[in-house]
Amino acid sequence: MPPPPPPATLGSATSAATPTATPPPPPLPLTAATSSASAAGQASLENSRFGPISPIPISPGAFAPGAVDALPHDSKRVLAGVLAILLGFVGVHKFVLGYREAGAVMLLVTFIGGLCTSGLSILAAWVVGVIEGIVYLSKSDSEFVREYQVGRREWF
Repeated sequence: MPPPPPPATLGSATSAATPTATPPPPPLPLTAATSSASAAGQASLENSRFGPISPIPISPGAFAPGAVDALPHDSKRVLAGVLAILLGFVGVHKFVLGYREAGAVMLLVTFIGGLCTSGLSILAAWVVGVIEGIVYLSKSDSEFVREYQVGRREWF
């Protein structure tokens, strides 16, 4: 075996002539979370400098028209339910859900009907509001969004 070359000194010509480059590390294998990526995405996942990238899981119909996979923060269930119990006789919860016509009907029943019936219609509107508040609060967020925000069900 030949002897090893002598160590290079700072100003020597051999150290400047032979640069030492380290090869890049091999790509890491894909995980199970990324195995369902498309062929084009597969290459970008494999060639990632920092290893495999795990995509965010998205439900299959999340971007389809009329999709009902709403996030819990999209639900107005608690707000509408509490307002229906406390101020349901004037229809505030209807306006919160975007039902302007139904809210206007409850306002008219409360004020105009209250004058004509000596307050009996106010009691009826209050009962409707309490029932709707209980119904809203008894549903899960996904059921509420599907029925009242996407399905636009105005009453009960």
